[in-house]
Amino acid sequence: MAQQYTREEIKARFAASLKEGRPIVVASSGIGISAKFAEAGGADMIGLFNSDYLGLDRIEATSLMPYGNANDIVMDLGDRIFPVVKDVPMLAGIIGSDPTREMTPFLKIMRFKGFSAVINFPSPGFAYGQHRNNLERNNYGVQQELKVLRTARELGFYTFGLAYDEQIALQIAEDGHDALVLGLAMVEWEKGGATLEEAAAYVNSVTAKVKAVAPDILVFLQGHPIHTPEDTQYLYDHTDAVGLMGISNMAYGAKPIQEAVASFKAARINQ
Repeated sequence: MAQQYTREEIKARFAASLKEGRPIVVASSGIGISAKFAEAGGADMIGLFNSDYLGLDRIEATSLMPYGNANDIVMDLGDRIFPVVKDVPMLAGIIGSDPTREMTPFLKIMRFKGFSAVINFPSPGFAYGQHRNNLERNNYGVQQELKVLRTARELGFYTFGLAYDEQIALQIAEDGHDALVLGLAMVEWEKGGATLEEAAAYVNSVTAKVKAVAPDILVFLQGHPIHTPEDTQYLYDHTDAVGLMGISNMAYGAKPIQEAVASFKAARINQ
């Protein structure tokens, strides 16, 4: 059964990794076997997200689509995955603007079940323009989820704040959360995503302003254009980011499965 950690214990674990010069890796999981081997591979934390559950069936990039309740999915994942994780803190991706439940009792249940940390994912912050304005006006937007994230912090969770823009990043810093996750998917979205160089420039710009407000906040990376460990190394070399929020990056193991099947298929039989 996964062990539950306090905020201070998680801070100490993360600080130890950083002292060794090693990044903090939050590995997402949509099934028990991926969580088991993520822990074996040295993950600092395992995150449960509705997108990884959908991604098991290759239903991708759909975290905000109406294919299921994200909060219910994460709770179901917890029941399946907690029994196979031993020592790694567990992170829940919650949608705080869920209009179908009272979020404070829900967070208390998550605490009781053993979750140690939360993040505002899936997030309506990914929306923009009139759609985003409509969400905010009806209390289904980012301000509502940040209100719930503040409640989670008060209840003792280690809190990651996910931001897709500078304004929300600064608000997360001002709210005193432990870590800021910069969603890079929105950088230069008009042309289909940023290059690594553009992402690094964006991270540096936001980090400088955030650190002026909250010097101790940890900055994590998430989303495109990060696809490989080499991509993260480039960003670590050119920014002050200290870790990766691996939403969907490590959950499926598609390439190893493909390579294993191809290797077996490549064997020859006697004719």
